[in-house]
Amino acid sequence: MFLQLVFEDLCLRLRSRHPVELQQAEKPPSARLSPCGRTFRFSTCILHSIPSCLSPSKQRRRPMAIDGKITRTDDDAITGWIASLTFDVDITLTKNPHKTKETHPDFEITTRTPRNRIIRIGSAWEQTSQAGNDYLSLSVMVNGQQVRVNALRTEEDPEGEYRLVPLAA
Repeated sequence: MFLQLVFEDLCLRLRSRHPVELQQAEKPPSARLSPCGRTFRFSTCILHSIPSCLSPSKQRRRPMAIDGKITRTDDDAITGWIASLTFDVDITLTKNPHKTKETHPDFEITTRTPRNRIIRIGSAWEQTSQAGNDYLSLSVMVNGQQVRVNALRTEEDPEGEYRLVPLAA
């Protein structure tokens, strides 16, 4: 994953500086078979067939290494953080004042810009698992990409503390 991000960043930079040379250099990629039987294609810049996640709306998205934690306080406010290799933001979840239907999000997710302005970057829904455990389903837009995670509470976590877990493909 990290290598894919590095290669894509390098490609974007190179394409903006040398578009002609890169187009000539990108011949049909060679295919190699991995030990697990998957075919990966390599070109000068991009690993073309890296497995990626398929979102519920059937749009391709890259898998991300995501970590985070949120804490519900006594006054029912929720604060925490979410981080990846490309971002690290403090977040606040507040009740959605515009909720009129059951499908509308229960919370708005906000953060502060470097100039200390509050902006909305996502939404969260309260859910209940088949086992009867409560959790939060979060959808956050960071770096132009939608990130979907669940906030789960394990037995080891203190009361009101949730660990963020990215959704699997």
